Amino acid sequence: MNAQVQTFLHPKQQVKQLIIELSRSITPQQRQVLLDLFIMMDNAHDLFLELDKSHVIIQQCLGAMTKNQLQQMIRDHSQNGLASLWILRTHQRKKLLSRCQRFFIVSKNSKTLS
Repeated sequence: MNAQVQTFLHPKQQVKQLIIELSRSITPQQRQVLLDLFIMMDNAHDLFLELDKSHVIIQQCLGAMTKNQLQQMIRDHSQNGLASLWILRTHQRKKLLSRCQRFFIVSKNSKTLS
């Protein structure tokens, strides 16, 4: 039996390859839709990396704060209309980062600030 070896392509590469393969058989409008999706995916990847770095910065800042500073921050946020359970949004960031990791390859250095 002759098994085909499939190499993993990053989603960005997959879309690029799809655009090339379909370019002769789709209309210019359809090609533009694919190109727009490619640009959105590229932007989403950049936003994911930025959120990942921001999460690390926020956690480091929170870890460096005293109990009094944290309490003051909670009071300040509450006065600005933010519900107390949503102030730090750590759980929401972790959940979103986890979901995004399915689509974006995260380098080992993504946790370091560049």
